[in-house]
Amino acid sequence: MLGGRSLSTSEKMCPVWRLLFLWVHLSLCSSLTTEKEHIHLSERTATKEEGSCVTIHCDYLYEEGLELIWFKNAEWIQDLKHFNGTIVYSNTQKYPQASEYSNRVEFLNYTTDSNRYNCTITINSLKISDSGNYRFRYIKGDIKQMSTMNMSLTVNASACQVHLKPLNKTLREKDTVTLQCSTSEQCKNYPKWKTSLNYTTEDVGKEKVSKLLLNVTWKDHGTTLSCHPAEGKDDCQTRNITLTVEFAPKETKITGNPENVNKGDKVTLTCSTIAHPKVMSYMWFKDNKEQLNQHTETYILNKVKAEDSGEYHCQATNDHGKQNSSTVKINVQYAPEGVEVRVENKYVTKGRNLTLTCFVQRVNPAVDFHRWYKDNNDMKQNRKEIVLQNVTKHNNGRYLCEASNGIGKTSSNQTEISVKYAPENITIQGNKEIKLGLNLILCCSSDAYPQPSLYSWYYKSESTQHYVALPQTNKEYQVAKVAINNSGWYMCSPKNDIGSGLNSTEFEVLILYPPRQLTLNMPSVLRETEKFTITCSAESYPVAEITLSRTSLTNTKPKTVNMEKVGLSTLTLSYNVSESHAGEYTCTAENSEGKNYTKQQLKVLYTPKDVKASVDSSGGLKEGTDLTLTCKAHSEPSVSKYEWKKSMGAQTVKVGDGQNLTLHSLNASHSGNYSCTARNSLGEKTSASEEIRVKYRPYIKVIQSSRDGTTSVQLFCNAECYPAATQYKWYRNNETEALSDHQSYTVHPQQAGIYYCNVTNEIGESTSERVELFLNSFLQKLLKIVMPLCLLCILTVLLILMYRIFLRKRSSDGADRQSFFFSLIPDRSSTVSDLFLLQHMETVNNPSCVQGSRNNTRENLATEGAMWTNSQTNSSSTNSDIHRTGSVSNIHTVYDALMLPRARQETDSPIATYSNLQSKTNHYPTTIGCDANAVGPVYAAVSKNKQKTKVVQNANEDYENVSGAQNSKPDFSNIDWESDTSEEEEEEVHYTQVTITVNPQNKPKRTEEDSSSEEEKTVYTQVKT
Repeated sequence: MLGGRSLSTSEKMCPVWRLLFLWVHLSLCSSLTTEKEHIHLSERTATKEEGSCVTIHCDYLYEEGLELIWFKNAEWIQDLKHFNGTIVYSNTQKYPQASEYSNRVEFLNYTTDSNRYNCTITINSLKISDSGNYRFRYIKGDIKQMSTMNMSLTVNASACQVHLKPLNKTLREKDTVTLQCSTSEQCKNYPKWKTSLNYTTEDVGKEKVSKLLLNVTWKDHGTTLSCHPAEGKDDCQTRNITLTVEFAPKETKITGNPENVNKGDKVTLTCSTIAHPKVMSYMWFKDNKEQLNQHTETYILNKVKAEDSGEYHCQATNDHGKQNSSTVKINVQYAPEGVEVRVENKYVTKGRNLTLTCFVQRVNPAVDFHRWYKDNNDMKQNRKEIVLQNVTKHNNGRYLCEASNGIGKTSSNQTEISVKYAPENITIQGNKEIKLGLNLILCCSSDAYPQPSLYSWYYKSESTQHYVALPQTNKEYQVAKVAINNSGWYMCSPKNDIGSGLNSTEFEVLILYPPRQLTLNMPSVLRETEKFTITCSAESYPVAEITLSRTSLTNTKPKTVNMEKVGLSTLTLSYNVSESHAGEYTCTAENSEGKNYTKQQLKVLYTPKDVKASVDSSGGLKEGTDLTLTCKAHSEPSVSKYEWKKSMGAQTVKVGDGQNLTLHSLNASHSGNYSCTARNSLGEKTSASEEIRVKYRPYIKVIQSSRDGTTSVQLFCNAECYPAATQYKWYRNNETEALSDHQSYTVHPQQAGIYYCNVTNEIGESTSERVELFLNSFLQKLLKIVMPLCLLCILTVLLILMYRIFLRKRSSDGADRQSFFFSLIPDRSSTVSDLFLLQHMETVNNPSCVQGSRNNTRENLATEGAMWTNSQTNSSSTNSDIHRTGSVSNIHTVYDALMLPRARQETDSPIATYSNLQSKTNHYPTTIGCDANAVGPVYAAVSKNKQKTKVVQNANEDYENVSGAQNSKPDFSNIDWESDTSEEEEEEVHYTQVTITVNPQNKPKRTEEDSSSEEEKTVYTQVKT
């Protein structure tokens, strides 16, 4: 209602239609304006010659993700609802570029202002077919814009456009190549090269050609040569060719060479070179020795050390060769190291002089300045050595020196000098960690005489660098209900009658909060003796107490050991790792407000340790039992092989493998020192020797003292056993009662018998072999007499044999000469078989002896238990023959009884043939008396091939080669065989050797039963009297 009048409906709608019309009008105007602003082309037309170029300037309103397209002769296809034309350029594969524009279009896309981007293109090497209308379009989803204006391009034909002939080969250094630039023959002039080099021209077919001859060097690589029409002023008509030359590395050098560098700095050396193709590899050398750790263009030393000083050079290599750079020198300079204050005596009596020396272990360059501090105050001393003269209490304090050399400066540790006797060793005692609101009590203690009477207290907060004095002067400093601003560092200074002491060391008071962000840095596996560093850190306020503990995981009951505890935010420990360091490590941070921890395990590898050979002696180490030895060791990794050795004195032998060694059925030979060797992949170790002594019963040997058969004999019972013998007993014959219980026993000659000893130890008892004493004394005496005689007879026989050999050589007939001894033997009348024993019988002047000798003289040779065949006949024959031989005065003949073996005596009618019965001597004048000590028969050295042969009855045997040492037979006619007395001069004949050999011509015939047996021969030698 306006002015009290109501509006009609048409009047009401009129403003609405007006608003709608206004909106439509504005939209249309806005659309036209926006299209002009989105894409703008600067040129409308352009006319160019063939072979030239054209640039179409364009800009557009930028948006992210646009598809950009340049069209030639674009037409709208209504049915398809898109433009169709030749695509000159596109930034997407969705709209591919036409092939005729490939490699000829350059798109310049850069920002012209804050809202618009450049869309300018340049078309090179224009063709007549490039003539047309060019438009720009972009697309992003439903947003599509096309330039309303187009640029009309006209390309006219040109006869003078130039062409470069492409190269057909790869250029290398020192090659020679000809570059050709040509144009049509219709052109008036030849093409021109833009170069200072001379070139030639010539007509080739329908072309005018300009030729440029080049001797290629490595410097020509990348050089661009241009050729253009002679009259052309359009740069687009110019054609370029860029030379690509392959060559070995040139001008190789190292850049970034700081000759003098500071220790810890990062040094980067770059090996720069010119090469084509590119360098394949780089090698770096220090002092002409190859550095194998880096093979790149750059050599980086992150933190140079003193040993990095030296001369470096690099070597670049490609397919055509290599080249070394010149050397560069790196001199690592560093601040003084190992600075310390050296003083003869830190405690000096008041009034004496004291010399302090600032010593530097390592430095480069040399130290050029020294500075001394006492209790952190500059002493204004710049000499290496200072002398404190006539020291007083004011010389008490901590001294340090600072050495500098232009690279840096290093301070020594503080060295405290004490002068007797003002207050010293000043410390503050109290709670370093305290909760908010509790009372704080600090005590200033010192060593002084007299005791300090006044104390000065100082405080420094965490936010300031300087201390302020506190009002309290007592030994104890108290703060009731501490606040956060009470945390910080406190110092005190006591004073006595001598003077004031130095300030105490700083004492920090902290307000705590729980630890957090715990870290435990350590390796997980190490070999024994390797360097082992472990770092445990935590963040807290104030600093938490960090505890590092280790729990052994190898024991049955794990045991935890606290290794270190510090009140720092970081705990770092370093060890040469050992077996004991293996286990689970726990880093625990704890303060008054809470506790936190973290864990990590460490495994330590080591060779076998604690190698020990143990013995299972449950069997008591007794003879005949079994014994097991066990080798125990521990290692990581575990033991892979066990080896056992036994040593006896200097000799050591291997006795087995394996962890257990079992000795079956123990005996004394098993005793000795046993050791075992445990081995794993890291090494081996041998245990200590374990002595094994087997317990065995006694082994007995009876030892006799030397005796001559008439004196006493001492018997010693030598028993070898373990453990030692506990009982000895001596016995004689088969008596049950012991003679003695001592180890030795003496036997007298009248105690003849068989003796033995019995020995007992813990294991058992043994009996020795029997010993016969004084049972054969007569035989022993006899042997003492006979043995010298036997030796004399052997010597005599040897002399006779030699003499007979001499006589045989002189004799030509040999058959007529007979021995004197064989003339006494019956001629074919007496037979003896298998003479075995030669018994010597003697005749002497004593009548009592004559009768006994007479029974064994002449032909009365008989065998024991057997009769001689035809003994009577043979005896008479023999007697008669003997009486006819002649007479020899005062001669007694001694016959030796030749005894037959018992077995042979039983044969029927044995007949023996005497052959080669010889005597080595004729006469042995001897006077023999009848003595009670006369020696009986001696039997010696009889050898016989046993053979039984049945002899045919009535067989005849011959006696051959019976000879004596004399040429004629002895005359026995004067011998009175029946006489019982001897003449003044008596001769006694001894037969010392008898050999009986059967005559092969009269060999006894054998029966068929014994035809296979061999001939029997009995030899009697060395028959002695």
